[in-house]
Amino acid sequence: MDLASTSGQLTLRLAALLSMPFSRMKAASLISKETLETLSASDFGQRALNRAMVQELELDTLEFSPRFVIHLATNDRMRLAAQLVLSDQEVIDSVILTLAAALVQRRIRSAVLRRDRARLEALLGADAFGIGLRRAPVFAPALGDLGAVDLRLPEDVDEAEITSQDNPLYTEGRALVHALLHAQDPALARLLLLQVPGDAPRDMVPNEAQQAEAWRLIEQLVPV
Repeated sequence: MDLASTSGQLTLRLAALLSMPFSRMKAASLISKETLETLSASDFGQRALNRAMVQELELDTLEFSPRFVIHLATNDRMRLAAQLVLSDQEVIDSVILTLAAALVQRRIRSAVLRRDRARLEALLGADAFGIGLRRAPVFAPALGDLGAVDLRLPEDVDEAEITSQDNPLYTEGRALVHALLHAQDPALARLLLLQVPGDAPRDMVPNEAQQAEAWRLIEQLVPV
């Protein structure tokens, strides 16, 4: 493997994530908040936390598919999937909310009351809401068939207070991203869930057309 190549660099970054997960993943059962703050203040403490988290999250036993490295070098979707998993939390959140907006694009376009539109925009954010309103119906119409028809939204939304785990649209987008990553390699899907905690995602099985639309949206958001 050429470690200077894009796939080589992604492999090295994935290895670093697996051995040093402290800054990216959560393992609440490990230690108290006070002890965490004390240990994270020093290099020695961070190394100890990384070792503990590797064991707690069983990252040392995480197995990628046998041809993962080959696919990483030859498959555009696999490379994009790895880049997504390695992206900053802000990018991951943006991808999740953008795909959520594509899933509920029909609900967005059919929302005629200002209150309903404001609620959807508060849950999705202005950028993702705009994509769901204007771009998804043109460039990702098939994703509209994948969204949950009976998805219930909170009546009162305080954009400043709602968390990702309380946001049903974020939960939908997270389920789609999980399904897309799982189709590339289940290990990547698990790494996503370790970085974006929440309940187990609902089963979502996008067809090839829906996957293609989703990856095109992701490609525009994930830095290469």
